[in-house]
Amino acid sequence: MALFATLLNAGIFLLAAPLTMGLLQRSKARLQARQGPGLLQPYRDLMKLWTTHPPELAVPSVVFVVAPYVALFCYTFAGALLPVVFMNESGNAWPGLAGGDLVLLIYLLGLATFALGLGGMDSGAPFGHMGSSRSMFVHVIVEPGLILSLAALALYWNTTDSASIVTQTQELGFVGILAHPALLLIGFSLIILTLAEAGRLPFDNPATHLELTMSEHAVGIEYAGRHWAAVKLAEMLRTLLLLTLLIDLFVPGFVTPLQTLGPAVLAVVLYLTKLSVAILLLAGWELLQGQFQLRAAIRPASLAIGLAASSIALTFINHTFLGGH
Repeated sequence: MALFATLLNAGIFLLAAPLTMGLLQRSKARLQARQGPGLLQPYRDLMKLWTTHPPELAVPSVVFVVAPYVALFCYTFAGALLPVVFMNESGNAWPGLAGGDLVLLIYLLGLATFALGLGGMDSGAPFGHMGSSRSMFVHVIVEPGLILSLAALALYWNTTDSASIVTQTQELGFVGILAHPALLLIGFSLIILTLAEAGRLPFDNPATHLELTMSEHAVGIEYAGRHWAAVKLAEMLRTLLLLTLLIDLFVPGFVTPLQTLGPAVLAVVLYLTKLSVAILLLAGWELLQGQFQLRAAIRPASLAIGLAASSIALTFINHTFLGGH
């Protein structure tokens, strides 16, 4: 049953990724009084691309071909580290498997970004090099804040195990989270870092078609066919992963052991409901934003680092002098 819960978590995560992007695109279109694409359009696009044979390019090496699939594996693996909907009865992050925590999550995010950056540089296209450089720049300024935020979270809950943190968060409740300044600071920091890491406005414009303003999309500008499908699916999984991380950690819900059908269905429905609300908020946010100049991204990244560091200081004072959360 525990291994089945692991596979079910991974299956829900993979299937929900295109739906997340479809709902985001549809929501932005509706808020702009446009018809917009259908919710299932990302599924159709991926199916079409997977069946298309990519052209052979003279310049790239095997790095160019392997990079999208390395990123895809990393994001899928990272999604399995989180108790998306189900966890095992012992509360471990990996139902039925050993290991996995927030530290490994950071390494997987970094490896995926690094792999796609190498793929863009290996394409031999000037815009691929430019996009990889921009992507690496944003990742370098965001990575310290992400490390500090997850370190603050681990320090607050005295564990790096994601399922244990989710369990304690559910016991604390949403009102309890609002009453703890350290958790609020971590939450605000992770919101900023999620926008940057996922390549959303104002850090990057995923809807742009102008190469000079591209960052993430310029990395895969030379990909086509199934390779481009792997890049697109990896981007969808990355966005869903970061949104799920925020939902799990700061919007306590019905994450439960997989036992009976009724609670299992309720857990899936509640997860999709929370995810839909997060996507609607993201769509509304992006309609009010313009894209940063590249150097301007340093300011919000620095703010995220400051918020995480402040949370660590508050948690240390609380644990040292007050003896608890």
